[in-house]
Amino acid sequence: MTKRTILNKLWRDQEIIGKIYCQILRLNIGGCLNESEKETFFKHLKSLMHKLHAIKYHLANYRKIEKEFQFGAIEAIQINQNEVKEAFELIFELEAFFFQIKSSLDILTKLIPPILGNDCISTRTYKNKGDSIIKGLNQLKNNKSFESKEIEDMINLIRQDKDHWIQATIDWRDELSHYEGVKDFYFLPKKHKTKLYTVGKPEFKGRDVLQTMEMISQNNLNYSQEFISIALSIRMSKVFKLMRGSEEDAMKSFDNELPYAKYAVYYWTFKNHPVKEQT
Repeated sequence: MTKRTILNKLWRDQEIIGKIYCQILRLNIGGCLNESEKETFFKHLKSLMHKLHAIKYHLANYRKIEKEFQFGAIEAIQINQNEVKEAFELIFELEAFFFQIKSSLDILTKLIPPILGNDCISTRTYKNKGDSIIKGLNQLKNNKSFESKEIEDMINLIRQDKDHWIQATIDWRDELSHYEGVKDFYFLPKKHKTKLYTVGKPEFKGRDVLQTMEMISQNNLNYSQEFISIALSIRMSKVFKLMRGSEEDAMKSFDNELPYAKYAVYYWTFKNHPVKEQT
């Protein structure tokens, strides 16, 4: 059974395979961790990849159901402009999507102990929107086994993504889970000058729902790749520097055999070897 067949049997989304699995292969995870650490790491990595696929599953379902509801609503209002139906199926997919996003961040956190040690962080979930991880990383600066520059890179990543999308996403998930569910999810009629009717799609927090879900899903996948890669760079910080290269070079590193290897853009260079990072 070939490597490609094994990967396709486990997971189907090429971007997830490339950005997560191929990426850790390119960074030679076997040379970074001992056997016990690798066993724990891969157990959680498999769970993470399942979560990332679940996120795309709910996103695809939402896209399909939204299109069906929109088409049905347009047909219905040509007959009766007062007929509206709440799109409960879309609510179910939206809630499940946010649940899986937070769950994937929790699993991502579990990858830190096998890389940086069980005492590195006190949390095993993405507590306080990443601030609890930052607290542990700041304490890690006292460990002379690691370089502070790579630790700062990790802290900066967590802070930037928190501000960019994680804080709002977790707030929305918490609201849906603990305080108030989605309601008034209607395709409402909108009249044009031609007297023909169309419908406005339901929104969430004043946003186009599908576009918001697509943005969050992509941000989360990119963040997972960077999070794991930078965590490994802390572990290897005495010898290697993490670099970002081109998709073409990523393909070459896998002998151009795996099309999804193009996403594995991070690689090592020796710290005393001057290589200009590619853009």
